[in-house]
Parts: sequence; structure tokens; C-alpha cells
Amino acid sequence: MTRETLPNRRTSISFDLFYGQMLYSVTFAVYPKTMRVAEIFLTLDRKVGAAVEGIARDSLILASFALQHGASLEELRAAMTRDHAGAASSVAGAAIDAVADTLAEMIGDAPA
Repeated sequence: MTRETLPNRRTSISFDLFYGQMLYSVTFAVYPKTMRVAEIFLTLDRKVGAAVEGIARDSLILASFALQHGASLEELRAAMTRDHAGAASSVAGAAIDAVADTLAEMIGDAPA
């Protein structure tokens, strides 16, 4: 599938995510007509430049490419590594879960 381009101006939603004893800022944008998630970004609020931040940021850049090429947020969510209780095993997985939950709250759907 070809990449679905994003409008130059788009609404972004940001929130804080606490994971692994670190505070992250997560920002995501949606396609305006469909409210489908188009991109997800993450930054570590401290220790900027730390290896963990680079890994997490790169993971979500790859997730954004997948979303722009037709993957759904739920497909990405299902593909994330999880612990025995079903919780995300990485900050990237936790960010994807939090984006899905935030979007569900915004549009009035129950979390998946």
C-alpha cells in the first residue's frame, strides 16, 4: 500500500506517560476526516539523548510509518510484546496503548 499523506496542518494531542520510572511526553495526530491515528511521537522529559529515548522514539517512528501505510492502531497494539497480565512490555507498547485509550475517550468508544 502507498503512504497516506498527512495534511500540512493537523491537530495533535499530547499527554504525559509514566513508564519504567521515567516520565515521557507522547504526541499523536489523526487524519481529520476519519480520526484514524496517523503518527505517534515520544520524548523523554529528562536525560534527553539517553539510549532508551532513541529506541522508543525510533520504535514509534516505525509505528507511524506502518499507520501511514494502512496498519491500524489495533493491529499495532496487538503486535506489541506483553507480560503475563497483558500489560505492555515496552514504553513503545505502553504509548500505543495510551494513544488508543485516549482516542477512545475522545470519540466515546470503550477501550479495546
